[in-house]
Amino acid sequence: KHIIKYTGFFFFFQLLTILVSVIRNKLAVMLLSKAGIGLTALYNNMTGFLSSTSNMGVSFSSIKHISEVFEEGDEQLVEQHVEVVRTWSVWTALLGVLLTVLFSPIISWFAFDDLDHIVPICCLSPIVAFMAVTGGELAILKAVRRLHRVALISIMGALFTLLLTIPFYYFLGINGIIPALNISTLAVMVVHLSFSLPIFPWHVSLFSRKHFQSGWSLIRLGIPYIMAGIINTLSVMGITFFINRVGSINDVGLYSMGFT
Repeated sequence: KHIIKYTGFFFFFQLLTILVSVIRNKLAVMLLSKAGIGLTALYNNMTGFLSSTSNMGVSFSSIKHISEVFEEGDEQLVEQHVEVVRTWSVWTALLGVLLTVLFSPIISWFAFDDLDHIVPICCLSPIVAFMAVTGGELAILKAVRRLHRVALISIMGALFTLLLTIPFYYFLGINGIIPALNISTLAVMVVHLSFSLPIFPWHVSLFSRKHFQSGWSLIRLGIPYIMAGIINTLSVMGITFFINRVGSINDVGLYSMGFT
């Protein structure tokens, strides 16, 4: 009964999220043209790949660790595990920023066959950081069984993305893509924090040796997840890079809309 209840619950919210995404794409096409949609898809694939490369699987493996402790009913131990997860989320966020900057020339060359997009790609680095923190908070909510909040977050994130990106597209056109992606990803992170912080106040210990050692168990469990994520996002990114170089950015836009 529990599984069927939440399957139906998540289906309803997932359906709403998809509908909002379709509406957002339609408005984006009207304001940006196919080329703008294609450029947005390229940037999203880049951030997805960089996030999968740098997140160390924390957002996946931490669910198991916190969930097992939560099942035992030891609130103090749960809070300690949450602090470890948040600490590692911040570390992986910083790692994501560093990797984005370091790999920007290579990504620019493979995606656009030039080095003119290094600065725009570097401007995507905050998005990778926001995604790392968001992944940690989502894992915490899942582990402590706050599934209603998880479902509400998905639709709220989609709505905020719609409301925040369209003004940038309207006033700035293609130049508004990167600011729109940054502000919408930040908003999604804030939504996650607003649901998780009332349960577990924010505590991190970035220079704690104990937290660093405790996190290695998360990394070991997350290694297969990291590899799977890298292969998946690399294949998606490779397809869009190929379409852009063999065809055009308009073709990437059509492919992205069709995929959605």
